[in-house]
Amino acid sequence: MDDVLRKLRGVARFDDIIYYSLGLQSLVNTLAETQAVIDCTALCSCLADMHSEAMAARILAALWRAESFPEGYVPSHSQFLRLVRTCSGVVLGTTFGQTVDIILGDLRRYRNGGNFKSHITAAAVEGIDEALRGLFKLSTGTIDRISIIGGAEGVFIAAVATWLFDFPTYVQDGHGTLLFASAPNEDAAQVVVQYGELEQHSKAVLESTTHVLHPHDKHEIFAETADLRMLNLVIRTSWDGCLLRGFEALYRELVDIQQHLAKFLGSVARINAAFALR
Repeated sequence: MDDVLRKLRGVARFDDIIYYSLGLQSLVNTLAETQAVIDCTALCSCLADMHSEAMAARILAALWRAESFPEGYVPSHSQFLRLVRTCSGVVLGTTFGQTVDIILGDLRRYRNGGNFKSHITAAAVEGIDEALRGLFKLSTGTIDRISIIGGAEGVFIAAVATWLFDFPTYVQDGHGTLLFASAPNEDAAQVVVQYGELEQHSKAVLESTTHVLHPHDKHEIFAETADLRMLNLVIRTSWDGCLLRGFEALYRELVDIQQHLAKFLGSVARINAAFALR
């Protein structure tokens, strides 16, 4: 994050001009002043990279409430939104998005029959809040290991644990199949994430350091807005990998007939060019 913030620049020398003439310091320079603010910026940017602005603001508000700050200092929802918008985009030039993409794995697990499910959605705010606070406790040495159980939101927790906190992480599906690991084995991991329907784990004995990411209650969303798009998770896939990720079997078949594919695309391009010149 230190490198990312140092690379952020405004108009050349304009930051210095307004500081020395008006006594105003640019927001980018302010963000890089203390380690605590850098950490806050990193978390807000990671949240904004994968969640809608409204959802990220709700998660920050839940974290604030969990810390039991005095009531008189509680920011409004709009203030949390402004914080998210200010930090949004900071991690776009980093490998955070690639880390999310790798941990997500095969997109076919989110398909319903031959089609994708309507949305890959976020978990309930309370579950995300508890999981993040579990990571905070890991970073301070209060605990030495946490487990996360849930759906696609586990991707975000695993990515933050790996990319931001640098914790050894182990990700597996509901059948125990390894999907991603930055630890040599499960026993060596500080963060263990298990995908799968929550019913698979309903009879399991959950330890105090196990956090369950329940699906979001859509009825609660309608109390403020009818737009369920705020629950959508954003997954960024590199251009050279999007065809493979979205259409794995078909893409591999096309790669096997590269010459025919090239002739077909060339024919389409010539036909479109002919229409354009008419």
